[in-house]
Formats: sequence, C-alpha cells, structure tokens
Amino acid sequence: MGDLEGERVADLLNPSVIPWFVLLFVPGFISIKVYGLLVPTAERNWGSSAVEAVSYGCINLAVFSWAAMIVARPGFFDSHPVACSFILIGILLVAPAIWPVVLLRLLRSRLIKNRVLDPIPTAWDSFFERRQSCWVLVHLKDGGKIAGLLGGNSYASSYPEKRDLYLEEVWQIGESGHLEQRVGGTLGLWIDCDAFRMLEFLAPEGRKELD
Repeated sequence: MGDLEGERVADLLNPSVIPWFVLLFVPGFISIKVYGLLVPTAERNWGSSAVEAVSYGCINLAVFSWAAMIVARPGFFDSHPVACSFILIGILLVAPAIWPVVLLRLLRSRLIKNRVLDPIPTAWDSFFERRQSCWVLVHLKDGGKIAGLLGGNSYASSYPEKRDLYLEEVWQIGESGHLEQRVGGTLGLWIDCDAFRMLEFLAPEGRKELD
C-alpha cells in the first residue's frame, strides 16, 4: 500500500503532469470547498472526489478556453506578464470560487427552484441558513419549556454534525404564557438535540403568547 501511495505522489510530481494538475484539479478543488462553505455537505473522501474535482476543472477550463488560448500564445507571457498573471489568477482561482455562488443562485431562482431538488440537506439547515432573527420556544423532553432569542450572535450546527443550538438570550415565560423579560445577566443558552423534542419559532415582532 505504501509503495502504491508513493507511486501516486511521484506521478503527481512528474513535470509533465503538474500543469494539468494545476489546470484541472485545483479549480475543481476550490469550487468544491467553496460549495461546502455555502451548503452543508458530508465530509468528503478526497481520494474518491478527485474525479469530481477534475470534472469541475474541465468545465471551468472549457468555459475559459478562449482566455487560456490567449495566454498560450508564443511570447504572450514575455510581452504581457502582468496581464497573463491576472488571466491565470482569474481562471484558476477567482472563477472556480464564483461558480458555486452562481449555481446556487440558479437553483434557487423562480425558474428552476420548483423543478429541481433543494441542495440544502435537512429542514434544520434550511431554516437556520436564512439567519432570521426570531423567538424560539424549546419544548423539552421532560415536558418543560425554555424560551430564548435567536439573533445575530446565536448559532446552530449544520449537517453532518450533531444538531445543537446556541441562543444568545434566555427569556422568562410568565404564567400567562407570554415572554415576560430577559433573564438578568444571561449570556445565552446551549441546547443539545437530545434534550428537546420540538422547537417552535415565533415572529420577532412583539412577544406573542406561547401556550
């Protein structure tokens, strides 16, 4: 196994392979990593994802083949080193980082949204991905309730990690079922998914009745 890994590394370090590795794998790798920052995804095995990365790199190179042909002209780099550098940076780094953003915008557009599956893997991720401020009523498994504020400083885990939630403020629930006041000195509340059976999200306007 060690000899096989060594052979693979040696193949990648072959001077004739390095340019193709940079042109195809690197842009695809960047696109995959940026997509993973935008959409919760399972941890990847890069050994099996290499073909996927190269495929994305091929698409990227095909789209910008006209620019690659300009750079490949004899003497172009010597005559226009700055322009050549900017073109290569655009093809290899900038464009691959932009493709995932463009793809997600297309998938969420009115024209396509109802015709394809949503790339967000779970309803949990779909809601918290909106980063919407609201009140959260936590129904605990022991029958109790906890209320808190989901705001800009709150945090929710994402797929494939275990679900947990941090609410930046804790609020008291009065006998009438209303949120009465912020708990003094609160620095928030961490909730593990094993502790609750349901989360209820309430509109941020006012403090509506919770019962």
